[in-house]
Amino acid sequence: AYEIKECDWSSDVCSSDLMRNELGTLLQNSISITNPSYPDPYNGLSPSAFVTVSARPNVNVLDDKIKNMSGDTLTGGVSRQLTANLALHVDGVYTNLRDFARTQNINQPKPAFDFTTLDAVTAARIAAFSAAQLNAARPLANWGNITQLTANGWSNYRAIYVRLDKRMANRYMFLVSYTRDWTRNSVSAVSDFYHPSLDEGPDGRKHSLVASGTARLPFAITLGAVWTIRTALAYSALSGVDFTGDGTVDFVPGTTRNQAGRDSKGTAAVLQKVNEWRAVRNLAPIPSSQLQSSDFNRVDLRLSRSIGLTAGKSVELVAQVFNLFGRDNLVGGTGGTFINNALSNAFGKYSVAAPRQEAEVGVSFKF
Repeated sequence: AYEIKECDWSSDVCSSDLMRNELGTLLQNSISITNPSYPDPYNGLSPSAFVTVSARPNVNVLDDKIKNMSGDTLTGGVSRQLTANLALHVDGVYTNLRDFARTQNINQPKPAFDFTTLDAVTAARIAAFSAAQLNAARPLANWGNITQLTANGWSNYRAIYVRLDKRMANRYMFLVSYTRDWTRNSVSAVSDFYHPSLDEGPDGRKHSLVASGTARLPFAITLGAVWTIRTALAYSALSGVDFTGDGTVDFVPGTTRNQAGRDSKGTAAVLQKVNEWRAVRNLAPIPSSQLQSSDFNRVDLRLSRSIGLTAGKSVELVAQVFNLFGRDNLVGGTGGTFINNALSNAFGKYSVAAPRQEAEVGVSFKF
């Protein structure tokens, strides 16, 4: 047996003096050292002694109870032929996934407030806390961030898929499909160890509709078209401040992950909290007219004609246009090209849009 002195990171409350006899116990961690000495980064000390004397070292650890992701899925569907060339299909998906691997800071300073009921005025006071005040509130005050890789993420996916399908007859065919999505998950890194429910929220687009078709025109010309419509992506509102000193910018007080964007009610509630937060920071309110949407609407068109040359050889002429009507489809969701920092005067805006009309012509030889 080996006598090992360590901190049990698998529990919520850690002790700096935990003695136990174990057989074959492995403690996996890593140490981040700024400007280490060479060739001995530990200055003559053992790794455990080095982190003991260093000023609040930040370490990465592995949860003793980490496991592989698992899940359950139930699918079902029904198809019905409506006419000789037309069929209707309805499918449903019910999926629960659990044990997603993600990180959390188990030595985050214990807040003297409840993030789920935090108001803007109190948040402004908390934002003024010094590093010394935050570090004193850590469960292990002599350590910095203890980032643990654990497996407590989850995702619940619910969807209905409806498809109307007409096969080629009378020189044309088409397919119309609609998806209704009810995804809700918590898979990103935990932003607040003491209030993990803040990281729960919807994901993806609520509604998607795609209609496509092909027709054979006179002179052996083939016309194809695709019309795609999707509702907006969800997004979060970030406060622009790290309230807990764990290196993560927290959500606007009173909001949760991806609360805005997917529906008008959630977006209005988030905008109200954003403006309350901006008010205590002496910033002007954001008007609702400034909020842009990532909803998607695009029509693509394609014309082609195949010309036979000799036996087994042909040439195909193609002309196609993407985004035929030149709609500005804004690109992005939370982060990326979307400004979701509540302290920015550009909050709610996108900086990138997908291309407007794009046209192509081409020639294809087949042999």
